[in-house]
Order: sequence, then C-alpha cells, then structure tokens
Amino acid sequence: MEGLTETTSQLDSETPESNEVGQEYVDDVEATEIDGDEQLSDDNQADEPIDDSEEIEFNQKQYKLPKDIAVAVKDMQKDYTVKTQAVADQRKQFEAQVQFQQQHIQEFAKVVALNDQLAEFEKVDWNALSQEDPIKAQQLFFHKSSLESQRNQLAQSISQKNQQVALEEQQSHAKLLEESESVLKRDIKDWSPDYENKLMQFGHDSYGISKDDFKRSKLNPMTMKLLNDAYLGKQIIQKQIAKPKIVPKAEPATTISGRAAKSTKAPSEMSQAEYSKWRQQGYK
Repeated sequence: MEGLTETTSQLDSETPESNEVGQEYVDDVEATEIDGDEQLSDDNQADEPIDDSEEIEFNQKQYKLPKDIAVAVKDMQKDYTVKTQAVADQRKQFEAQVQFQQQHIQEFAKVVALNDQLAEFEKVDWNALSQEDPIKAQQLFFHKSSLESQRNQLAQSISQKNQQVALEEQQSHAKLLEESESVLKRDIKDWSPDYENKLMQFGHDSYGISKDDFKRSKLNPMTMKLLNDAYLGKQIIQKQIAKPKIVPKAEPATTISGRAAKSTKAPSEMSQAEYSKWRQQGYK
C-alpha cells in the first residue's frame, strides 16, 4: 500500500514536466505548420503565371496569342501583304503593256517581221560571199542596212508612244490626286499631311493597307472618307472603353432629432402620457 502511494506521488510530481514537454512539442508542430503554410503561400504567389499574351486581329476576328506567336503572325501578314502587292503591281504593269501592244499591234507585227528578216542575214558568210560575188554581197549588205534602219525607226516610234502614254498617265494621276486633295480638305476636318500619315498608319495597323495601296486609294476621296470614319469611330469606342464608370455618390441619411420630429399620430388617438409628451414638445 505504501509502495502504491509512493508511485502515485512520483507520477503526480512528474506530470507537470511531461505536460511541458508535450506542450513544447505541440508548439513546435504548430510553428512548423505555420511556416509551411507561409512558404506554400509564397510558392503559390511565385508560381502564378504571368500573362505574356497579345491580342491580334486576323481575318476580322480577335485572337489572344502568346507574344512570340503573335509577332510571327504579324510578320507573316506583313510579308503576305508585301508579296501580294508586288504580284498585283506586276500584273497591272503586264496588263498595261498588253493593252499598249494591242493598240499598236500592226507596228509590233512589223518589228517582228523585220527582226525575222534580219535573222536570216546572220547565216550569211560575208567573207566567202565577198570573194565569190562582191556585187551580190554589197547588195545584200545595203538591203540589210535598210531593214535595220526601218526596224530601228519603228522601234523608236513605239518607244516614244509608250513614253507619251506613261506621261499622260502621270498627268492624269496628278490631276486626280489634286482633285481628291481638294475634296478631302473640304470634307475632312483638320486634313493635313500629318493627319494623312495618321490615317495611313491606322489603315496599315487595322486593315493591312500598304503604303502603295493607300496612295492609290487617295485618288478616290470616297474611300479616304470611309477610312476616316472608321478611324474616328475606333477612337470613340476606345474612349468609351477607357472611361471609368461613374458611381453615384450616396446621399447621407437625414437625421431627425427626437425633439424636432413630428408625430404622425393624431392627438385624439394618443394616450394620456403620449399627449402630455406631445404638448411638452411645443405642439398644440
């Protein structure tokens, strides 16, 4: 019995120390969990993805792509526009040349016929012919010289006509441009070279219009006015998007003091205490 009591006493005396050790262990675990949570939170913030994308327009639709892909698509669009324009210019030049040839088909036919005749003289051995028949060689040489003179005069005449057509086209282009410039100055506010450059940049960025296309479009003032309307419309849309929403300011609630407040109950409906209080507030 005495041994049991001693053992119990010993356990009671050791209990506080055990509790302290256990509490320290719990505190260490909780601190570790807190540090782990903070570390996890920091890691989550560090692992948040960075928005490295860019929105581009393709075939009149908006797409959000990674910047490197967006740059590649823009370069592809620019390259496509340049090549397409080059092909269009070549085709236009070819069509103009074909039209000129059709208008002067007889002269071109004569030049071709003369070239065919002159090609035959390249087969002649002039040294041998001069030794065998000097008179015939001389006659053939004079005939060859006459054909070359005819061919050169005809070719020069065609070239001069071609230059004249090109000059007339330039003059016509300059006249149309002058007339268009006059209309644009009249119908578009603040029209100037700087404003024209803004429109050209807008057309390139928004619709892929090249510089040469823009210059050709300028010959038609209606096209330029449509482009200007699109430019102004986009500015209005951007301003509306960027404009902050106005939140109506809340009016402060009106505070009515108890002394100044008027009762909505008729005096005839009041109790004796309410009626006395009502009279004390100065009402009659």
